[in-house]
Amino acid sequence: MSEGRVVKCYVVETSPAVPWQLEGICEDGRYIYVRERGGVLRVKLSRLASELYRSNPVLVREVGSAYEEAEVLDIIERELGRELRIIGEAWGE
Repeated sequence: MSEGRVVKCYVVETSPAVPWQLEGICEDGRYIYVRERGGVLRVKLSRLASELYRSNPVLVREVGSAYEEAEVLDIIERELGRELRIIGEAWGE
């Protein structure tokens, strides 16, 4: 984890399907993309939105197929110093 305070990131769920996917922006101006597929968590960070999907993951962890959302959020906070605040769903009203 990085030294100093935890950086808050405001994200929306961008996939209603079982593979979990979140996208958003952090207070430090970085964009964040979180994806779980096949029990593997991947997190990407980028200074430019246009580079986010092409960038390499900053975190890759096996979380299994029966992960709990709170566990994944704890991993991201502990490993990256990022607190994710889910503020909505991209397909919602």
